[in-house]
Amino acid sequence: MKKYYRVITVGLSLLLLWFLLAQMSVGDITALVRNIRLPYLFAAFAMYGVVNAFRAARFWDLVARHVSFRRMMVITFAHAFVNSIAPARMGEFSYVYYMQRTGKVGLGTNVASLFISRAFDMLLTVAAMLLSIVFIARGLQNAEQLVFLSVAGFIILLAVFSLFFFWETKVLWAINGLFELLRFKRYALGSRVLEKVREIISTIAAGREPRLFARTFMWTLLIWTAIYFMLWFIALGLGLPISFWQSVFMASLPTLASTLPFYTIGNFGLFEGAKTLALTLLGFGRELAISFSFLSHIAEIIMFAIPGVPAYLFLAVKKSGGDKTSPI
Repeated sequence: MKKYYRVITVGLSLLLLWFLLAQMSVGDITALVRNIRLPYLFAAFAMYGVVNAFRAARFWDLVARHVSFRRMMVITFAHAFVNSIAPARMGEFSYVYYMQRTGKVGLGTNVASLFISRAFDMLLTVAAMLLSIVFIARGLQNAEQLVFLSVAGFIILLAVFSLFFFWETKVLWAINGLFELLRFKRYALGSRVLEKVREIISTIAAGREPRLFARTFMWTLLIWTAIYFMLWFIALGLGLPISFWQSVFMASLPTLASTLPFYTIGNFGLFEGAKTLALTLLGFGRELAISFSFLSHIAEIIMFAIPGVPAYLFLAVKKSGGDKTSPI
């Protein structure tokens, strides 16, 4: 069943990719390439370094600084690169893998640091999209429907976030009951899995400690401020006439869409579809929106690869308990 599901999602993603490619205009691509402004692209690359410094600082804080900051920077660059090319955010597992290889962070803290980071990321992304709509509402199609969907999404995310942060005992009780119902606890493996799940959830709940919570929020705010400026610089560098708040709206939809379980390398098709939708809602022509979406996606992957590939190769051969394998 799982195999068929993957085949279907790959097929749908490829169909979407073909549909978008069929509507691309050579003229629009040529115009975008001719209007490339390198200073903005260099500024975007510099901002990408800032983004990963903030990401590394947040992870470093969440794992109680048990790993050196320099090692965390390398892991962050490699993780971002793998995530940019792996389907359905499966690249997230690379972070767990690299952190486990350090031998300095327990599995509970490891997984919890990633969960907390992504929970804050999703909440802030939806909040940023809502804020952007306030500034661009006049030039945005279907603004009221978008506000409704964004608010609904924010409430759902906040509910899930609160469930793990503030009602972890009830979550643990429910999971324990499920394991008993399915009789998994009779087996040694089931008991071990339950123990690790308890460890992860308890560590996630520990993130509500006021000072750690405040620092995580601060890092997340800095991360996404830098990300939105980076993506705005990419848009300007590729010659797209777009304001900062329009760029925030445009960048938020692909970020949220990337959480969908579609299995295509680099999320090609899904990324372009979400960004094209955002740009057409902003009033840009469909052909221009599609052409820009592909070019910007390629530009982002190249940007991620420049520091990401060396970081990935370094971690692949780095000795750690004799393990020299890589996650993909």
